[in-house]
Amino acid sequence: MALENGADLVVELPFLTSVQSADYFAAGAVDILSRLGIDSLTFGTEEVLDYQAIADVYAEKSEEMEAYVESLPSDLSYPQKTQKMWEKFAGVDFTGNTPNHILGLAYAKACAGRGIKLNPIQRQGAGYHSSDKEVSFASATSLRLHKQDSDFVDKFMPNSKLFSNFSTGHLG
Repeated sequence: MALENGADLVVELPFLTSVQSADYFAAGAVDILSRLGIDSLTFGTEEVLDYQAIADVYAEKSEEMEAYVESLPSDLSYPQKTQKMWEKFAGVDFTGNTPNHILGLAYAKACAGRGIKLNPIQRQGAGYHSSDKEVSFASATSLRLHKQDSDFVDKFMPNSKLFSNFSTGHLG
């Protein structure tokens, strides 16, 4: 579907990379893309910040930042610890449930020191977990929830037939 709609290349992440937390997902993806010779990475996010400056901070202070994470109380989850790290070292405020922003920070960490330019794009339309149908751009959550509504799916998918076949397990 991506190639049919203008993508030059589609790269599949290994399963064990694609099902990991943001840090491992980003590190695996950036490692593969770096080997392919990319010099910039564009990604969507709820928060458009200077992710390049954040990557530079991590490149300069990674050992100190990781030591800080390790020093935090064990009753905090890893995501809570990394949020505290970004707040302390990069001044990043967390405003709520922003999974693409968290992935953007993981991309900044993975790209640190690699000479890869980060190009964030502000998320448009519905929020990541939104189930709203009356929006200019639907979320993937909404598309999955309303996959039986072909008019809705047709409005947002370049090949809605492929999506509905994939969703039902019929790819033939």
